[in-house]
Amino acid sequence: MNEIQIKPQEKKTSIFTEMATFIKNGKVKSTLLIYSFVAAILFFIFYFSFFMLLVDPIENILQKFNLSVGWMNFFENWIPASLASVFCNGLYFIVKDKRIIPAAYLWILLLVLLSISYVQLTYDAESLKVFWYFFFMLVPAPLVTGCAFSGIVYARYTKNEKKRKKALENLPKELPPWKRKSSR
Repeated sequence: MNEIQIKPQEKKTSIFTEMATFIKNGKVKSTLLIYSFVAAILFFIFYFSFFMLLVDPIENILQKFNLSVGWMNFFENWIPASLASVFCNGLYFIVKDKRIIPAAYLWILLLVLLSISYVQLTYDAESLKVFWYFFFMLVPAPLVTGCAFSGIVYARYTKNEKKRKKALENLPKELPPWKRKSSR
């Protein structure tokens, strides 16, 4: 019997599709990329929730003090952003890989820069004014507080990790006699 044998063709992939895929040879390329991206999406949800839950109570409290609109906006933005940042950075104590949290804030920064470039290219002048008003009211506070808290916590973690590794290196190579198992 004549069977036609088909040779499998090698897949030709471009560098762009290679960069865009998270899996290579059936294995995940970098779990840090995936986990930090998911954490960034989760942080968006946390920040949105904190803003939605806290803006009205903060406004009701601050109206009693007869503050100007600028100060009202300042407190309505920075208080929920700070609380959400503390909450998001609290995940340092849950996750095993401590690089995920700072990487998530880098994803957020990248997504913000991409959205700015998209808006700059597609919006007209009047819509752009409205966008920039809401952008400066809502985006800098979470980015600044989140990146600051994340940087402080991560720097403290790496400092303590270096001390711990140095202490482990200074341990004696042999166990003292009282720690050795006796062979009876």
